Order: sequence, then structure tokens, then C-alpha cells
Amino acid sequence: MTREARGVHYHSHTQPMAGEPFDVDYTADYDGKPAMVTGSKSILLPVSLQRDGAAVIATYRNAFQVAATSKRTLSDDGRTMTITTISSDSTGVSVTNVGVYRRTATPTP
Repeated sequence: MTREARGVHYHSHTQPMAGEPFDVDYTADYDGKPAMVTGSKSILLPVSLQRDGAAVIATYRNAFQVAATSKRTLSDDGRTMTITTISSDSTGVSVTNVGVYRRTATPTP
């Protein structure tokens, strides 16, 4: 993620154990308005971002229904980001996924 004049630019590269790797990108402001998410495979679910204190809530929608929400928090020292995502599996059962990301180098200004 990198800061933009209006929000944040998100880029990820995923290398699944099975299947083809893919990229995902979006640029969104923290105003709750939807931004288009694009990927190397297609256009994906739109996302909207809002701040909740020090956390950021990302809401992904499909046909105007919430498909998933992610809450991103940053540790006090700025070196660990935790993303907790809640979505539903193919049977409608709620699934919580927690990712922890540690910064190994200090970014240059």
C-alpha cells in the first residue's frame, strides 16, 4: 500500500499453491465511496474505505450486498499490520481470516 493524494493505492500479487498467480489494484479515498478493484484476471468487487479511529475498514460489495469486510490495524511502532477479513464461504457460513504482515525495512521518505 502506498499513500496517494486522495487515500491509498493498494497492490497485491498472489501466488497460489495451485493455479495461476494474479495481481490486484485499486486506489480509494477514505470517504466511503466505492472504488473499482481491478486484477490481472478481471474487474473484481468494488471496495469502499472508511476510517474507524486508527483502523481502516474496507467493505467489498457484490450486487449492492456486502460480500466481505476487512479491518486493517497498524501496531504502535508502525511495523506490524493486521488485517481481519470476514466473509462467507460458498455455503453461506461466516469465515474469519486474519493476516499479519511485518515490515522488514523502513520505507524511504
